[in-house]
Amino acid sequence: MGVSNLDGPDGADLNKLYVSYDEQYLYVAITTNNTASWGVVYGFGFDVKEGGYTGDTDAWDRKIGFSRGVDYEIYFWYDGGNDVIGGGNFITWTGNGWDYKDVGSVVTYDFTTGNGLQVLEMAIPWDAIGGRTSEVALIAWVAGGAKGDSAVDTVPLDPAVDGNDWTDQDVLSNFAVIEIPIPKPELTVSISSDVLNVEQWQPANITITVKNIGEVDAQNVTVELYDGDALLKSWLINVSAHSEVKLGYLYRYSDAWGVHTIKAVVDPNNEIEEANEDNNVATLDIVVGQVAERQNKLIRLGMYVWPRTYPEEYEKTKLLVENISSMSLPAKYAETVKGFELKLNESLKLFNEGKSLIYMPNYELRGALKIFSAYIRLVKLQREISEFLESLEFKKKIDGFLTDWDESSLVAQNKVGAGAGAYLDSLYVDYDDKYLYIALSTKNTESWRIAYGFALDYREGGYTGDADAWGRKIGFARGVDAEIYLYWNGPFFENPGTNTITSAELAVWNGAGWEYYKLFENAAIGYLGNDKGLQSLEMAIPWELLGGKPEKISIVAWITGANPGDSAVITIPDDPSVHDSDNEWGDMDTISTFAEVYIR
Repeated sequence: MGVSNLDGPDGADLNKLYVSYDEQYLYVAITTNNTASWGVVYGFGFDVKEGGYTGDTDAWDRKIGFSRGVDYEIYFWYDGGNDVIGGGNFITWTGNGWDYKDVGSVVTYDFTTGNGLQVLEMAIPWDAIGGRTSEVALIAWVAGGAKGDSAVDTVPLDPAVDGNDWTDQDVLSNFAVIEIPIPKPELTVSISSDVLNVEQWQPANITITVKNIGEVDAQNVTVELYDGDALLKSWLINVSAHSEVKLGYLYRYSDAWGVHTIKAVVDPNNEIEEANEDNNVATLDIVVGQVAERQNKLIRLGMYVWPRTYPEEYEKTKLLVENISSMSLPAKYAETVKGFELKLNESLKLFNEGKSLIYMPNYELRGALKIFSAYIRLVKLQREISEFLESLEFKKKIDGFLTDWDESSLVAQNKVGAGAGAYLDSLYVDYDDKYLYIALSTKNTESWRIAYGFALDYREGGYTGDADAWGRKIGFARGVDAEIYLYWNGPFFENPGTNTITSAELAVWNGAGWEYYKLFENAAIGYLGNDKGLQSLEMAIPWELLGGKPEKISIVAWITGANPGDSAVITIPDDPSVHDSDNEWGDMDTISTFAEVYIR
């Protein structure tokens, strides 16, 4: 805490000042640079409280004064002849004079010698200087052995001394100042609960933990527990140093639903001086009546909101189901569509049951839950339908109406006319990454029992025989890789027929024969027809059935008779082979005219 760099007299040359402390003692030590053993005195001045002595001569009548009041002095006489400390005093300023005690009766000290004092160290009880204090200012000096002498060296070095003048007047001002923390209690508080949701059947057991992490016991500590601003309970406790106290409180259900901030406060009025006053509050959020509030809200929604919104959502969902049902999807989706219809009906049934209960005493919640379940099922069904439609990813709506087809996908048109029940008009082709889309329109005015065929060429090789996949006398000038056939069951003499498509197949050439796939199970087909025959047809055929998406596809469509051995009577694009005989229903046709579609 202090150093003297003064090259002092050989037997009165101070070096350093050391200061330390613990709970019981203030420790002070000095070292010297003495090289001779002289009869001198070593003094210490302490300023530990307000006031103190500031006269011209100190307690041993040396001409030493102080710029700040000193409350205690310690003096040691050094016996130069024997090279030992020969005695000393612990001296207290009373306000009116000095009170002298033998230094050894108050202070524990020890020293080393050899050519004068070398080291001196002391343990001064705190209670000897009025108790542990937050600040100590001190200075040490060496002075002559007689009254009227003055200081010749100090630690810390004071400007009033020069090391040569033994009898001048010295007023010491350069004190070493040490800050000493005063031990205090250090209270902390935390709060916990076994549950965070309080209901009628479920109170919360709240635990408040007060800890004293300080070095001093805390007595008569107030602890308060609040619900928001409302005081719930107050305790008065004692908390020993390095210990804790746990307090319990049973927090019960109330009608004040919502989030409650529970607050624990220790020493709310700051009556206990602590090392840290910023950790005396802890909070915890508890939800009260969450289930009751939800039930109440559910009942109100069941009474006033969902009865107004459900009918509109039901009609919207019903329309979605009807649209899907009309899409003529592959048969593998039939159960899915049927499931949509069942879920729609179940939702409506639940809704009506809920409405019948919602206003009945003691059944309001049950009714609300049924209405809620009906509404949720409806919303979930809408999402399922949306996801189903997204999974299909149809570019066209496969319903038989060709309103979403335009000139950009028209690949061929009839320019030569045809029979009343076998009149092809326009052929359309479109595609996306998953499907090949084909549409056909007619100008039929009568319903005949006939078959509609399509041939597709989209890779090297293919079939070029004399009879096609359904045994008609139709061959091809180029190899075809797949054929599509649909049977229109129109009237035939006395048999009225059904005026519907009764069978449909995709035939894929594998190099040695045809592989047949039922179209209604593997593709999406939609058509319009009546007693005037087929009017329009559209199909979505998965590319995977054709072996993958090609770079180009060539296509031709035709009408042939209802039985094997028949031949084509009209094609689109128009092919010359269907105009070469008076018996076009039974001659041999070799088709060479195809529409070309490039696939990007």
